[in-house]
Amino acid sequence: MKMGPTEICFSGCVLFEVLNDKRIHITAGYTSYPLFHHPVFGIVRMVADETHTWKKETVALVGSAQLTNEVEALKKELLENLPQAIRAFAERVRSFQQS
Repeated sequence: MKMGPTEICFSGCVLFEVLNDKRIHITAGYTSYPLFHHPVFGIVRMVADETHTWKKETVALVGSAQLTNEVEALKKELLENLPQAIRAFAERVRSFQQS
């Protein structure tokens, strides 16, 4: 079976959700995964074991010192993990170009 063109998708996000009890739930993360163009189904995403994902969550009271500290920790960890994610993404692109 011959495979058609392949795309590699890299997505990142930071989500905020204010909860009813005056807390805020923050999720930060990124993921990269291959997409295949299938002649019948269109674009098909690969299964989870083909992805590279980083995700971190925190919940703290709005306006609290804990929230400030947690946001700074999330930001630091996201930025520390981003070079690894970009390298993994670039390596995945190279491996698909060579196949």
